[in-house]
Amino acid sequence: LHDALPICIHYDSGTELQRLEEVFPDFTRNIKGKLVVDFGCGEAYQAVAFARAGASQVIGIEINDRILDRGRKRVAGQGLEPAISLERELPEHLKADVIVSQNSFEHFSNAGEILDRLRQALAPGGKLFITFAPPWYAPWGAHMAFFCRLPWVQLLFPEATVMEVRSLFRSD
Repeated sequence: LHDALPICIHYDSGTELQRLEEVFPDFTRNIKGKLVVDFGCGEAYQAVAFARAGASQVIGIEINDRILDRGRKRVAGQGLEPAISLERELPEHLKADVIVSQNSFEHFSNAGEILDRLRQALAPGGKLFITFAPPWYAPWGAHMAFFCRLPWVQLLFPEATVMEVRSLFRSD
């Protein structure tokens, strides 16, 4: 069923950095000419936007192989392979100028360890930008508002049921 669904588009073209710019004043200025890590890059929408906004190099990190493959196709389709690389984990001894993790941390069971690893991957004076989507036990924690207006749906129904219904709308 998942393979039959269209690839879900999470951003309208030109809006990929909108939320980061709302939350962090001068965000785009902070990435120009910098080595930027997109931690939890998904299908690389923002990695592409970072490169287009002037980042000198972008490394996207994504653990889901299917989503990573989609991201690699997006990067190749934009002709940005030299400027963007997508990996399953942070490269050893990486020292990034900027690390961005948008709406990923609520999915990590070992958030403290990951935060420590990101700190280690920052160059001296580097910046870490993190945003959080609602966690699982928040009213909208199931991330289902795109098709269900019922808060707490993830607590009213078994997780397997929620995820099966979600799969009818999203392939990720």
